[in-house]
Amino acid sequence: MHFIRNTISVVVLVSCCAFAANFRAGAAVGGGLTSTVGDSPEFVPSSAGYEGSFSIDGAYAIMPDLSIRTAVGLSYRDFRASRRIAGPEGGLEDEVLSLLYLEVPVYARFKPTQNTVGEAGPVMAFNLLSKYYDIYSEKWFDVKSTNLFQLGFSLGMGLEFNESVELNLRFAYMFMNMFDKDDVGCLSQMIKFQLGFSYWFLK
Repeated sequence: MHFIRNTISVVVLVSCCAFAANFRAGAAVGGGLTSTVGDSPEFVPSSAGYEGSFSIDGAYAIMPDLSIRTAVGLSYRDFRASRRIAGPEGGLEDEVLSLLYLEVPVYARFKPTQNTVGEAGPVMAFNLLSKYYDIYSEKWFDVKSTNLFQLGFSLGMGLEFNESVELNLRFAYMFMNMFDKDDVGCLSQMIKFQLGFSYWFLK
C-alpha cells in the first residue's frame, strides 16, 4: 500500500510540475468598435458603438507552437446617438444603451512565426447589465428583453514584443441574438473589432 501511495504521489507531483511548466497567466485590456447586424430594436440608439474589455487570461502549451488560451473578463458595450430635444430649451442629448457582459473565450493559439500568433475559437458571453437612458424622462431603464447568453466565434492575430508583452487584433461575430426576438420583433446579432494588449506575468 505504501508503494502504491508513494507512486501515485510521485505521478501527481510530476504531472503538476509538467502542467506548471507549460502554463502561463496574464491580463489583457482592449477597446474597439461594435456594431449590430440585422434590424435593431427602436431603443438601440445607433447600429454602431464602442467596446472595452478587461480579462484575466491563461494559456496552456500543448506543443511548442500550439496552445489553448482562455480568459474570464468583463466586456462593456456602449451604443449612443445625439438627439435634438424640441422646445425653447431644447438641445442635443445623448440617447444611450449600455451593456455589460462576462465573457469567456476559448482559443486555439498557434505561432506561424517566432513573433506572431494566430487565435481562433468560440466566445461565450453572459449579460450582467442592460440599461437604456431615455432623454425625455432623463432616467435609466432596465432592458428586460436582452438575452442573458450569447455565443459567438472569434478570429485574431497578435504580435509578441517579448515573452511578456503582446499586441492583439481580434474580430468576433456573436451569432445568437442580443435581444429576445419575440419581445422586440426583429433579429439583431453583434460583431466587434478590438485592439488590445496582453501582459503575461506568469510564464
